[in-house]
Amino acid sequence: MSETYYPEREDELYIVVKALIARIGTTESTIYLLQERVKVLEEAQATKKRFKKPTILELWTYASGLNPPYVEFDPEAFLAHYDSNGWMIGKSPMKDWKGCVRTWYRHEIERQRKAKIK
Repeated sequence: MSETYYPEREDELYIVVKALIARIGTTESTIYLLQERVKVLEEAQATKKRFKKPTILELWTYASGLNPPYVEFDPEAFLAHYDSNGWMIGKSPMKDWKGCVRTWYRHEIERQRKAKIK
């Protein structure tokens, strides 16, 4: 039997395959189990939500429901900022734009509070 090749990427599929081979061995039934597990994982990945960039209307609607309402939120500035960096937060791709809006909103409250103090 030749040595099994595993890609460098350690995603869930390869971790599961390694664990099953280590536990069960490489028999016909193992291959069947692996094929079934691969199908399940591929279906799960296919149904996984992909990030969709928000529109200005979605940003405005969401931000208008946040409290306190007196904070000025500029959806165009938000969109321009994240468009310019490829919708990344640090080195990671953005997963939830609503969470990012809440953080942006919270930082805007602090900026406005500091501006009033000065």
